[in-house]
Amino acid sequence: MNEVTDSLNDLLKSLRKERDELRVQASLAKMDFQDQWRTTEAKWNHLERILNETEQDVVEAALKIAREIAEVYRRLKDRAT
Repeated sequence: MNEVTDSLNDLLKSLRKERDELRVQASLAKMDFQDQWRTTEAKWNHLERILNETEQDVVEAALKIAREIAEVYRRLKDRAT
């Protein structure tokens, strides 16, 4: 594996954990939180689809999307506490 792939795998592991935690909070949260959650879930689903590709540029695109998701998760987590 190369550095980009390793970085993506590490980020995905962290995102899966945060996603599980936030999924519970989303069901109890205000509408704005839920709207951001739904939008980010659509990105998550897109990310999972493109991860089946193996080209380097696809991996880099997936890493970009994963970083965007991580940023939204951080904001949602901060708002939930």
